[in-house]
Amino acid sequence: MKKLVCLIMTGLMFFGARTMAQSYSLDFDGTDDKVVIANNAALDLTTTITIEAWIKATQWKPQQWAGSIVSKDGDYTGLSRGYVLRCGNNGTLSFTIGTGTSGGWPEVASTPMMVVGKWYHVAGVFDGTTMSVYINGVFQGSKAQTSPIVNYSGFPLVIGECSGFSG
Repeated sequence: MKKLVCLIMTGLMFFGARTMAQSYSLDFDGTDDKVVIANNAALDLTTTITIEAWIKATQWKPQQWAGSIVSKDGDYTGLSRGYVLRCGNNGTLSFTIGTGTSGGWPEVASTPMMVVGKWYHVAGVFDGTTMSVYINGVFQGSKAQTSPIVNYSGFPLVIGECSGFSG
């Protein structure tokens, strides 16, 4: 099984994030910070994927779809493509994939349970038949999904922003 694992707490300090002694995390200000990883065919996963991150928010975006954590998604020629793990709406975790259809963004989401100022380990999983989300290793919800992920090789992988839509 191919897995994409994004552990934000590893040594990515050289990407311009504010650093402190003994801190090995990125500090995004919620306005214009992000890490862009150039597209690679190895990132165009279609049948199985696991995306994980450690997050600590100082505030939530109003909508759950507005707070992208890790993304490689967007609409290309009017069709949904890629995948994204995101949070917002009072601490709601969301995982969605593009199925290559117009408006085809199946989503699984947790209840709004995360609070600001606290670290959380979050994960979105697609095993080819089911999409699931986890917070601190605890299952939060799932959705049956048999359509594969449809990708577009033009999208980069982005940490901290949606790859297909800026802001």
